[in-house]
Amino acid sequence: MVDLSLFNITSYSFCTVITTFQFLGMTSIFVVVAMFIQKGLGEAAIIAGLVGLPNALVSAYAAIWAGKKSFVRGAQIQTISLGVALLGVLLTVGAAWLHVHHGITYWSMSLGLALVGFGLGAVGPANQTQSMIHISAAHGGIAGGVQQTMQRIATAIGNALITAVLFAGRGDEHQASQNDWLNGFALSLGVVSIALLIATSLAVIFMKKYPSLGPDSLKENQ
Repeated sequence: MVDLSLFNITSYSFCTVITTFQFLGMTSIFVVVAMFIQKGLGEAAIIAGLVGLPNALVSAYAAIWAGKKSFVRGAQIQTISLGVALLGVLLTVGAAWLHVHHGITYWSMSLGLALVGFGLGAVGPANQTQSMIHISAAHGGIAGGVQQTMQRIATAIGNALITAVLFAGRGDEHQASQNDWLNGFALSLGVVSIALLIATSLAVIFMKKYPSLGPDSLKENQ
């Protein structure tokens, strides 16, 4: 059984809600990116993968970098990384629009996706550290399990919702033009942006309330 007193620990409850909204939006990004590039632009799957490759490389580096600093500066890293990810999503939409309407290469989407990669890579260690820093060892397993469950549920809901928005914005698949696919792409990433905006706003509130967490701040967070 889950000990509901875990949610009396502010750092845990705040960061669990933040990561839930993060997973609601960010995990669906590459679903719509791949569909837009392959179905909307008519490119091969390998192209969709290569466009997103900078995201993976930057994400790997960001995770290592954030992991070394999250114990002391986790709240700040969490806020900044979510803000960077939100900026990356908006830039990705802008790059897609420039490609469809002005012929700018679709490879420019890689820049926005790289920023998303930084945000995704850095927010994980920061959020995990801040959420678990005041959880006792005896409750660590169940606390982590609850948070993982929330993330999986958010991912499932996000994938269903965001792809539905993509298809609704695109219209009839058999008659859809590149501009129709762009409409669906922009609308779906707009939903992602809303989820990230909520997560970022909560992260800002959390950062202002608890700018630096550590074992000595346990009493203050209960």
